[in-house]
Amino acid sequence: MTTGFQCFRWLCADLGALSAWDCRGIESQSFIPKSAFSVGCRSFGLHATGCTRYRTKYAIARILRCFLTNFRCNHRFLRAIFEYVHVFPAFFSQILDLSCNALLALPGGAAAPGYWSRLLCLRRLDLRGNPLRMLPTSLGALSTSKLECSELGENSAIEKRGRAQLLGLDEGGLMYDPWELTDLPDEAVAAGPGPLMAYLALCHRSLPKAGTVFNSLRLTVSKTKVTVGTPKPEHAKTDAWSMTGEESASTAGILDLSSMGLVAAPAHLSGMAHLVELHLGHNPISSLPDWIGQLRALRILGIEYTGIISLPYGLADCVALEVLNLEGLSLLSPPKPILAAGVALTRTWLARVRQAQGGLRLDLSSLGLEGWPAELTWHAGEGRYAELERLCLLDNILEELPAELCGLSTLTDLSVGYNRLTSVHPKIGLLPLLKTLALPFNCLSNLPDSVSDLKALKAVVLDGNQFGEIPAGLCRLTGLEELRLNQNHLSGLPPDVARMACLADLQLAYNELPSLPRFLGQNTCLTRIKAGYNQLTSIPGELGLLARLTELHLTSNKLEDLPPGLGRALAPSGRLGEGLVVSGNPLRPPLCHVVQRGPEATLRFLREQFAAQESAASKGPPEAI
Repeated sequence: MTTGFQCFRWLCADLGALSAWDCRGIESQSFIPKSAFSVGCRSFGLHATGCTRYRTKYAIARILRCFLTNFRCNHRFLRAIFEYVHVFPAFFSQILDLSCNALLALPGGAAAPGYWSRLLCLRRLDLRGNPLRMLPTSLGALSTSKLECSELGENSAIEKRGRAQLLGLDEGGLMYDPWELTDLPDEAVAAGPGPLMAYLALCHRSLPKAGTVFNSLRLTVSKTKVTVGTPKPEHAKTDAWSMTGEESASTAGILDLSSMGLVAAPAHLSGMAHLVELHLGHNPISSLPDWIGQLRALRILGIEYTGIISLPYGLADCVALEVLNLEGLSLLSPPKPILAAGVALTRTWLARVRQAQGGLRLDLSSLGLEGWPAELTWHAGEGRYAELERLCLLDNILEELPAELCGLSTLTDLSVGYNRLTSVHPKIGLLPLLKTLALPFNCLSNLPDSVSDLKALKAVVLDGNQFGEIPAGLCRLTGLEELRLNQNHLSGLPPDVARMACLADLQLAYNELPSLPRFLGQNTCLTRIKAGYNQLTSIPGELGLLARLTELHLTSNKLEDLPPGLGRALAPSGRLGEGLVVSGNPLRPPLCHVVQRGPEATLRFLREQFAAQESAASKGPPEAI
């Protein structure tokens, strides 16, 4: 018998939405108003009355604490449920009908893992007709209680709700629309309520419990395989959806989804930031999504024997990752040398390549590269480096400058130092915008003539190589401003150096030069000359004509004298001043004593000597008597 109706507006989280409850099966109590229904009724319905929200909330709380067995709230456009609703039917409700509403999510996520486990007597849950993309994993706790998952049946949309009784509504314990649950694995959703509940239960058991300490995991790591605790047997072909609580992992923070036939990593895993171990191996997964980087606590990731061919850039954000199981994979990216170097270097590679996507700089330094990675060639073909300006390949083991990088026509700065380069590809001339070419500390003894095509080149760094002479192609670069050839085997300078009209910085330290040529005085733009640690026995006085020269390093040579003409580099005619360094030379007196008073005193001494020579020269030879 059903008597009395009331209206309650408090169920929606959005208080502006109107909702009504259709509650049947309530055993009457003395506190229920007699005006609403007759005392002694075993059941009644509540549909419409006018009481305030405040009074209604506490009234319904008292009513629902009765022996509620049937709780229906469908077709009411609910958009959310209060988190304290589970307290009311916690012990006695058997049917919870929330179908045909506008629910976007259900309570009971990681923040409230025990939410649904309190519904001990729930036997039927109807969620059809709601735009739910995900079910809370705590719903899986009901799979160990009395939830009946015997039949899925045809799931109905709102317009088909009239067929509900024909579609197994009474037989199936969990009813949902499989096409809406896009964040859950299709395999679990399509398999039916039982397998789906088993999957949710598995995820629920990975939630952290109070006092869980993740760093207490016992790890056994080999080069190709990872084992947690007791080693697992080889995966067998079993029904992954028929697992029980005893058969699946129960350790907090560990989720094992191996051998479940998954074709993609479940999207809802992106919200399980508590995971420290995730196994996705032995599934036909073709790619790993970038959201894997949201699992910042992840320490172990197993993707062995899947169809993955490249690691996602998001993996670089897994800062706690220590073990990556790649057994049985043929990865195209990252390169094998990177993978062999370990997880840390793999994460570094992914982070740097991701940073270069559409950016201006690609840093591949200290990665142990033996050649140009094929992955970067594909990216360049796709236009990902259309605006790349700076490429750094420092500290690798390259033996030849890769021809592939010569196709990066927008490069302005190329650094390939500290490798094993013995040659540079002739296609280097195809970089029309290149301004800086740095190839220090390699095994180079020459450069191709095509380097003369780099008309925009401003700086060349060739320190620590095996050059016996300055490459002819460089001497034709009239716009070159900086040339560094320290620590080579130079024994002389070609006359073509005088053609480098814009040369401002010339560094030739640690070579085998016996002298500096006089034609350097024609390079009027020179501001710095470093020629220390050579075999110099003399320097030309024409260096005093370099009005812009501010630094002249002649340390540790075999100089016994300095030319008086060098004094012209002192102000006001020059700028040399304190930039003169001649220590470590066997200078003869009185010059050796003057040098001790400082560079400016030395230049003044030389200038006075030069003036005396000029005066004597102007008077001519003495007349014969």
